[in-house]
Amino acid sequence: MALEVLIYATQDELTKSWLAVPGATVVVPDPQRADWWRQRWGKLGLAVKTINEWQRAEASRLLGPHQKASSKAQIMLYLGRAFRESWQRAWLPRDAVEGLDFHWFNQAYTMLSDLRSFTLDFSLLADLWPWHPQLAPAVVLLQEYLAVGPVWDEHQLYAQLTQKYHDLSTPPPLTKTVVFWGFAHLSAMQIDYLKALAEKVNVIIPYPAKAWQSSLPSDWIRWATPHGPQEVPTTFTLPAQGDYNLVSFPPGRLAATMANFKFKRPSDLYLLANDLTWPQQEIAQANVTAKISLDLWHPLIESWWQELQQLRHQQGRYNSALQDFELSLTDIESFLKTKGQKIMQRAAHGDLSAGRWFKLWSLLTQIVEHSQSLSKQHFGVAGFELALWRKVLYQMVPRVYGQRPAGHDAITVFDLNA
Repeated sequence: MALEVLIYATQDELTKSWLAVPGATVVVPDPQRADWWRQRWGKLGLAVKTINEWQRAEASRLLGPHQKASSKAQIMLYLGRAFRESWQRAWLPRDAVEGLDFHWFNQAYTMLSDLRSFTLDFSLLADLWPWHPQLAPAVVLLQEYLAVGPVWDEHQLYAQLTQKYHDLSTPPPLTKTVVFWGFAHLSAMQIDYLKALAEKVNVIIPYPAKAWQSSLPSDWIRWATPHGPQEVPTTFTLPAQGDYNLVSFPPGRLAATMANFKFKRPSDLYLLANDLTWPQQEIAQANVTAKISLDLWHPLIESWWQELQQLRHQQGRYNSALQDFELSLTDIESFLKTKGQKIMQRAAHGDLSAGRWFKLWSLLTQIVEHSQSLSKQHFGVAGFELALWRKVLYQMVPRVYGQRPAGHDAITVFDLNA
């Protein structure tokens, strides 16, 4: 069993690597990559899972059916409430910032996540704290809450699974080969996890040759391959048959040239060079569906956030300890009730946006209820809570994508006219 990085230059070489691992399980970063993989190589019959699906399955198999990583929204709400309680009890330095500041919490949370991607033992980082005396106490506090709290982040789960794989008595996964494909970055904890997994099964990481050539010794892919990768001999040729349109363009003007070029029908695009030392790069090809992220939630979230901010300043009670205005829980419940009634009216009048508004209302209701359940002590809703809920809403709303299939009837070649 081993961990192997497989370098490839073209999609054809990558396809050959799939054919060489029959029965393997392919693990990808997200559902979009999983859809793309199934569209291009689905006929090979390999099982495809997202990293979250793979992690959940292994955690259930090795740690118990109910053990899984909490969502980022759950972790942020839990730590946000802990941060507020700590501020109220003066466990955080009051001279660090003016009032209870969400940006202070957000910086501490971000640093905590970054540090935990390297190690869960913060005693090893003690020498780093003096450089930021205001932020360090908040990071340490959140770390302590996360260590004893009811939520697990992905780093904790990776650490537990890594320990299990190191145990000789732990049974291996059902598959003999696991291929981790499409990852632009893996954390130190994930690299350790893959190395431990490689003690049980064969682990393969396909990686583009161009990215490998430009990588540094400190890049994650080099951590996974201290002895170097397995390099595949590479060749690049255009299809032998077909009609070609050759279009020349000046250096740095490819985008403008493509914008002005009138495509009579869907085309494959290839970027070539008249200098053999200039790297050839395939930029588009047949049977690929392009997906574009569509932000349908930003105007809705910002609209409600501005309304709540205005309501807080108009009807809120001033909290001298926080140096901020607070809404009561009754104010929030009244706001949600009014919004729910308006959404029902939208739906009754056939407003197609009512579905999105209802989804947002449902998520915000869940956030409010979950926030109140995290502590026996009920706080008002200050600017800190509203900023926290706003960030969590952006994490919880569904991701929406538009897509436009690429055609493959004709081929166009762009020639670099240097």
